[in-house]
Amino acid sequence: MSEFAEPGSENEGQPSQPTSWWRLQLPRLIDVVLTASISATLACLTLIVVGLMFGLKESGSAADWLATIFNGVVAIAAVAAFIVARSWLPQLTTQEGYKTAIQLVNDQYIQLGEAHSPAAAVEKAMAAFNNSAIAGLQTNLDSYNDAMRQLEIELQAARQNWEEIKNYRFCLHTYGLIETPRYKADLETMLTAYETSLPLGEGLLTSLNSDLTRRRAAKNKSELITSDGNEIWRTRLAADGQKLNADYVKYIAAISKIRVSHAKVFSDHPTIGKLFKVRK
Repeated sequence: MSEFAEPGSENEGQPSQPTSWWRLQLPRLIDVVLTASISATLACLTLIVVGLMFGLKESGSAADWLATIFNGVVAIAAVAAFIVARSWLPQLTTQEGYKTAIQLVNDQYIQLGEAHSPAAAVEKAMAAFNNSAIAGLQTNLDSYNDAMRQLEIELQAARQNWEEIKNYRFCLHTYGLIETPRYKADLETMLTAYETSLPLGEGLLTSLNSDLTRRRAAKNKSELITSDGNEIWRTRLAADGQKLNADYVKYIAAISKIRVSHAKVFSDHPTIGKLFKVRK
């Protein structure tokens, strides 16, 4: 997925009417006028100070005047800094919010599409499980074990990704950004399905680990090959396999919902300004 540009890069987001343009530009013009007025005032005060220093430097009253004027200069400078900072703070906050939104989409949301890694790892693990079930108790379990370890790694990464998504969304809200109405429902569906998929995947991993452990135990007991115990073990493994397949179906259903919602949002590659907006 290509990186998302910051809002304002497309023509559709710019005001088309003269009145709208003036409405947007007026605060900036006021800031310019205010800054110029304050600068002129400071320049005048500086000239007055210089005059007093040369004309009244021997008088005690001159020192009082100088102290008063300097205090006034400091006060005016403080007020000017406050006004300018207050006028620019919302714009800077929004800018940082959109930077965070770009990171959320490009680093976290991108992982929830067709290339969702845990889904691929689950398919490999289930294929290894089915191969072992068909081959019998004495089959080699190395590929099964390797698939299980990879699934465990991918599920841990998915859990970490979910925690990062929550942190990013919390930051977006503090910056005053929310999802736009056009994409809000699909994004919520995608994230709800993702959150649901995590315990389902972890439960499936637990079931697969249990099956693998039992198959290892059965493989180390040569008497199971010819005794009646062999049938008991096979029956137990078959029952576990039915539950395991049921868990797999639930997990894949959640993954499918993630992918469908992800495609609805990102298939047309919306800009970041279309995905998020400033909260009113």
